[in-house]
Amino acid sequence: MRKPSLLAPLLSLVLLSCLPKIAAAQLGAYGLFDGTRISNLTGQPSLVTGQKLKSTSPVGGVLGVFYDFRNVGPVRVGVDLRGSLLQTKRGADADFLGAGTHINSFLGGVRVSFHSPIKLLQLKPYLQASAGLGRSDFGLSPNLSNGFEYHGYAGVDIKLLPILDWRAVELGYGGIDGNGHNYPLASVSTGFVVHLP
Repeated sequence: MRKPSLLAPLLSLVLLSCLPKIAAAQLGAYGLFDGTRISNLTGQPSLVTGQKLKSTSPVGGVLGVFYDFRNVGPVRVGVDLRGSLLQTKRGADADFLGAGTHINSFLGGVRVSFHSPIKLLQLKPYLQASAGLGRSDFGLSPNLSNGFEYHGYAGVDIKLLPILDWRAVELGYGGIDGNGHNYPLASVSTGFVVHLP
């Protein structure tokens, strides 16, 4: 006679214990309008002629996705991937208005979000650290070159609908390396977040 297996009930118990963690996981996508100031342009070794600008401010869009996979009390922990395309007609040389300044980025990082204990507010502040590939011409020419880019972000999402948040503000600070030089980046963004089932 065959003995009953304990494997099936044990496996069921393990899966059931994981359900709250799986149910708490959340996937979201967002689109933002972003303005970023790239500064320290006067320190570029390759910019030697003409009147130099200290900074320029390209604008553009950011698209991203995040996955919050862990709840610890009111805190959610997750990962984030984002890409951005930013540009302006203004370059590093005040006389050069042709190619302008471009910054294209693909960044990955970790995030933590906090849920407000006051239900009426529906505020979800978050912090994020991201790094990855940045491509820029640094206001010098139409040719983009690759560099290491990094950012820290802090923002607030406000719940509008069960699947839609308004990202009221996202502030970022970081830098991008290129031409043997580091360029500080400061950004302000706003947009919308869609929570996927």
